[in-house]
Amino acid sequence: MRLAGGTGTRGRPEGPPRVTCIRDSPHTEGAHLRTALNFCREHAYPRVYLWTVAGLDAARRLYEREGFELADEHRGSQWGTEVLEQKWECPIAETIGA
Repeated sequence: MRLAGGTGTRGRPEGPPRVTCIRDSPHTEGAHLRTALNFCREHAYPRVYLWTVAGLDAARRLYEREGFELADEHRGSQWGTEVLEQKWECPIAETIGA
């Protein structure tokens, strides 16, 4: 058995939904992220965002290909290691039909 991955969205009344738990394996080619983005489009969210860390080059290419842009980054600590945290945003209205 091979884990293919998954995504989810978490909404907040005061802001856009957040894409969480992205685990797209190479053989899914971003299908899980696109599913989450389609959900947001269907529910007329104007934008969506996600947090990640720098250095995940394949993930970065996927985010850029799906219309995300780097919106913020800062030093932080994750899993006991200093990392460069990054916030990526995607304007859903501008990517409809993408």
